[in-house]
Amino acid sequence: MTANIDPKNAILYPEILPEAITTTASSSGASIASYGAFSPYMIAMNNLFTNQSNNILIRLDNDSGHGTIESETGARPNLMPYEQLDVLCENSLDLWAIGSGTSYAAFTLKISKLTILEKIKYGLALTDEENELSNQFEVYKQFVAGRLKLIESYQFKKIIEIAKVISPSAGSVTTVGKHINVKKGEKAILLSIGVKANSYAGPGASDTYIVVNRDITYTNYVKLDYMAMPGDGYQLPMYIPAIDRLEVTVENTTSLTNFPIIFRYGIADLTILEKIRWGLKNQITTQDDTIAKEYDLYNAVIAGVM
Repeated sequence: MTANIDPKNAILYPEILPEAITTTASSSGASIASYGAFSPYMIAMNNLFTNQSNNILIRLDNDSGHGTIESETGARPNLMPYEQLDVLCENSLDLWAIGSGTSYAAFTLKISKLTILEKIKYGLALTDEENELSNQFEVYKQFVAGRLKLIESYQFKKIIEIAKVISPSAGSVTTVGKHINVKKGEKAILLSIGVKANSYAGPGASDTYIVVNRDITYTNYVKLDYMAMPGDGYQLPMYIPAIDRLEVTVENTTSLTNFPIIFRYGIADLTILEKIRWGLKNQITTQDDTIAKEYDLYNAVIAGVM
């Protein structure tokens, strides 16, 4: 399987999107995934999970950098949660499997459009217009003083878990649970997926996939090879917003018996900042617009501060 994610579809940014890919490594380097031409978005590598006994070198090249990450799987614990990475990729990201044998790699990518605050954080140059906004909000001064944080929205009304054991026949597409229909003015955020409870011994690589469909347009938005998912007891983290609906499905070539799958999602109201950032003009009420202008939220979204 090759990379599934198209960064330019991350219109409800910032999004944290997962990949889980099985690759046959080679001594010269076999491509696990490659992303390019994703302007005006940027990608940051957030997590890397491996789950295997053989020793393979996972190498990340980004932009003009070679070997920004060179991580040997033999030194990486399989069944542990991992600390977050943060490797910015402005123009390209290439992930390689070097060695011999099969590579099982799962990883997450934060995809967004850079705000002024994020550019300052990563040490990137600002345009003249961005410098004016930076001065207006004192972004640089407050950042170096440690007083600013990146805008995120993790305040949920509720977080729901769906856990199922399914036995679909060969060649099936099975919806796990039911469609998650999102009410107007709200968002649903897919937070994590796990598939290897109780050391489930199921199909081999490139047979069974976990698929996420987002809203109406983005079917197969995420497609994860079951075999490359994190080990027993751990869920692959993600942050995938939807404003219409979400669906998690299992697509299998061979039949499955007692296949375990679990995922979590949160429900929250859309904020005015999100309505502005995501271009949801039809959901910005007169009251929203009044508040946005009072607090200069239209510029605050560009600046990345609040």
